[in-house]
Amino acid sequence: MNTRIIVASDICPSMKDRELFIGGNVDELFGDSLHLFQSADIAIANLETTLCENINPVKKIGFKFAANPHCLNAIKKANIKYLSLANNHIKDYGKEGIISTLKACSEYGIETVGLGKNILEASKPMILNINHKTIGILSAAENEDELASDYEPGANSLDCFRISKTIYNDMETCDVKIIILHGGREFFRYPSPRMKNISKNLIDSGASCILWQHSHCTSGTEYYKDGFISYGQGNFIFNYDIKYNNFFRGYLVQIDIDFYNKTSYKIIPYDQHCNSNGIDLMKDENLIKFNTEIEELNSVICDDAALIEKWNNYCIKVCDNYLSELFGYGKFFERLNIVLDNKELNKKLFCKYGASEKEILKFISMIGSETHREIILNILHIYLDSINIKEQ
Repeated sequence: MNTRIIVASDICPSMKDRELFIGGNVDELFGDSLHLFQSADIAIANLETTLCENINPVKKIGFKFAANPHCLNAIKKANIKYLSLANNHIKDYGKEGIISTLKACSEYGIETVGLGKNILEASKPMILNINHKTIGILSAAENEDELASDYEPGANSLDCFRISKTIYNDMETCDVKIIILHGGREFFRYPSPRMKNISKNLIDSGASCILWQHSHCTSGTEYYKDGFISYGQGNFIFNYDIKYNNFFRGYLVQIDIDFYNKTSYKIIPYDQHCNSNGIDLMKDENLIKFNTEIEELNSVICDDAALIEKWNNYCIKVCDNYLSELFGYGKFFERLNIVLDNKELNKKLFCKYGASEKEILKFISMIGSETHREIILNILHIYLDSINIKEQ
């Protein structure tokens, strides 16, 4: 018997569709993609929000997402019985938000992966036995201050050593090993060189496929050895007012396993309505155009030199933004050293030396995230090379 798995990316209820989620209106929310979920043996998606009410958010830069726990009504009704919860918004409402989210999923009979009361729980893979097949799913996220520790709840960290160890030990007997990673640069349609290396290393460690989410835009795919890699599925149901056309497109990943455990992969592109609700599977000219785009992305991704050129050009493009954050506040590092030397690391003293709470949160975000660090280091190396060329 064949086994079919559907993997969707980011679901985040908004004010536009929250009542549809609560009311279980799956026809309007999922459109003509609904049958793909309802006919799948396994359907899993990334839930890009906490499920909580009347809880204060944490201090952080950027959006903070929370949804009514009963939004799970539509998700469960669509046959999505599994959720990946390792993402950068899962701790927007702190420990209480995490506890509330896990409780809500449990009450709705939805199994979760990538989130736990500590790192031991968060790093456990989901092992499913379907149609005499054993499917292993592991979820992890880059650091944006949402990760679990030995004593703190949170998301599983994108720690290659730990993930490889989990693949080898806990997922060894699985017929298919799916790794869902939440990371990469938002709104950039190519993987960074680091993302590509991570993906290949994890397939070398035994993973069957690597599926990247988080970037809010579609990226390309590639096959490496016997493994499949998607570098960005885009959004799924994420109906927010964002002025970026690719924000409202994405693709599902369909995984088929035959009787002999031969696995095949297929991407299923769709459009999300940006002024209303619903998903439309791409057809005809729209589908041809999208597939051409993906082929163009793939041609760059498979060429290391071309990918590095794209990455360097992107880093140069965002260089001013990053350098102004690093050096634009009058020698922030110097002020930080003064604070640390005085052993008085508190809000009052930071303000005295000219660094606001908002600036500190931005700085933490920049140096804490693997992707931001990669961009900063590349920018500094490019800048250093340009100085050396001028001096010659």
